Amino acid sequence: MKVEKYTAYHICTNYFEDTNVLENIIRKCENINRSRTEEILENHRPCDVMVSRMNALFVCYDKENVEFWINKKFKNKPLYIYKLELTGNLYWFDAFFYEEIFECINSNDLNQRVEALSNSYWKEINPKKKYPALVEGLFTGKVIIKEIYTDSRFIVDRE
Repeated sequence: MKVEKYTAYHICTNYFEDTNVLENIIRKCENINRSRTEEILENHRPCDVMVSRMNALFVCYDKENVEFWINKKFKNKPLYIYKLELTGNLYWFDAFFYEEIFECINSNDLNQRVEALSNSYWKEINPKKKYPALVEGLFTGKVIIKEIYTDSRFIVDRE
């Protein structure tokens, strides 16, 4: 979907001040894992899906989603959380299917199930209608950093 001045968050182990930061984050951040799972998803990406996991910025849609990903992927690592203003193309996917593909690779179960899981991953979801866990955004376009937090200063409002 096209977005303009959309607020989202990005979790990273690197610090950037550059307001035109998309290329730097994609190139340098440790949280973009170009693994076998990434290759499988890229090879199964439908032609009508205009975003690739290989060149997109991963974003979270709210503070609760940020907290989930910190606990899942970044526990015990020093972090920076970027509050961003996005203008461009933003897509939301259910990373549950990514996790399932990863499990298939680890168990050497690379069969039709992987193709079905890949196809399920690439079906765009509405993050507000999905459980907050495992929802991930892929963004391409213009990024402006609005605020930068360290993980210790990023408090989730539970109201």
